[in-house]
Amino acid sequence: MKCAALILFLAVVAVVSWFVTPVIAADTVTWNGRTFAQIRPTDAKGAVAEIFYHNEDVNSSAHDGDYSVDLGGFEVGIRFKWDARGGDDRITVTPPDGYMAVPNTLTLPEGAEGLILIFPISALGV
Repeated sequence: MKCAALILFLAVVAVVSWFVTPVIAADTVTWNGRTFAQIRPTDAKGAVAEIFYHNEDVNSSAHDGDYSVDLGGFEVGIRFKWDARGGDDRITVTPPDGYMAVPNTLTLPEGAEGLILIFPISALGV
């Protein structure tokens, strides 16, 4: 009986952790454990991927810089810029040649989240 209770407890902890903790892997860049940007598949018509950005009030100038995320070999650059005056923090996305980020920059207040879509330039008629 004790073994079954322990297994149930561990299963509950694993499920809760899955929903509470962002995945930190090649597809995700995180700043201070709570602000993160993640590349993932998308259902948006014509887009090949999306960048999900979640901003929290935990960042500093040490996080400013260039990073990259990867989705199955599709690598996208992300530049993070912290606002030292307590304002909104910004990411700028640079997809590989032949692709365009829409919008290419996303500036969010603390506690907010948003999406940037990645399209092949040919899909946009550009």
